[in-house]
Amino acid sequence: MSPQKNELNTKRKSERLGILLSMLSNVFFVTLELWISYLSHSQAVLIDGIFDGCETLLLIFSLWLMRYLYQPISEKRPIGYSNLEPFYMILKGLLFFIVAVMMAVSSIRSLFTEGNQVNINFVFDFEMIAAAYGVAAYFILRRINKKARSQILYLEVKEWGFDIFSSLGTGAAFLLAYWAQFSPLRFLATYCDPIIALVVVAYTLPVPLKAVKSGFEELFFLSPKEEIIEKVKAVGVQVAGDHGIQEDRLDFDVVKTGRRLWISIYIRIDEDFIDVSLFRTIHAELVSRYAPLADMVDVDVIPDIEADS
Repeated sequence: MSPQKNELNTKRKSERLGILLSMLSNVFFVTLELWISYLSHSQAVLIDGIFDGCETLLLIFSLWLMRYLYQPISEKRPIGYSNLEPFYMILKGLLFFIVAVMMAVSSIRSLFTEGNQVNINFVFDFEMIAAAYGVAAYFILRRINKKARSQILYLEVKEWGFDIFSSLGTGAAFLLAYWAQFSPLRFLATYCDPIIALVVVAYTLPVPLKAVKSGFEELFFLSPKEEIIEKVKAVGVQVAGDHGIQEDRLDFDVVKTGRRLWISIYIRIDEDFIDVSLFRTIHAELVSRYAPLADMVDVDVIPDIEADS
């Protein structure tokens, strides 16, 4: 087996391990959060439980999805299954956005009524335990993703990071609410929980919106990030220059969907003949140089023949 295939297999195993670990952790926390929210009557904890429940369902879907992401392209599927991953990102982002809006509406409704009476000590202890577990999960998944380099797992790492700050912030806010009970501001204690819930929603909302934006860009074959395009052009110009081809004779098309990157380099031909061996050499060098940019990279080096004016 080639070194490239060995590396790809290692990445696939690492990605699956990371997603499985995150999924099992979410199952545990969903059960715990729903139970805690029921006992403490906390909307903030309920929001965490619903978010984690949605995340668990999507992780189960992503484990099924991974079986297809590395399938080769074919005549029937010229782009393989690469478009499944951006579709997953869109689905995940929209689901989280809908849940966030629903919970925000519920919290706002509580603010304009009697608020929400919560067992503050109970919630504070839980949030501190959740933050400690989140720190462990964050660093374990981040280490696994150094091998996997997975967009799906990268989102999981970021979400665990958000969970840590969310748990710490929620715990700190409930601690302030506890102290407020012994001050002239004790009448605000019942409004602490919906306020915290709204802050959690506002803090979390940019993540699903960015996921939807990124998913649509890749699903409709829009250009990838500017840094990828710059890297593609820099490498292409360097390799072509090593073989005596100037930059003004090059044109680039770069498209990314999921974990597959398509790179087409057009070389303008001014001569009356085409050196096929030169094109083969340039193609082989580019395939090697572009390999680190994505899990699957398709490179085409195409002669661009201009008609005489």
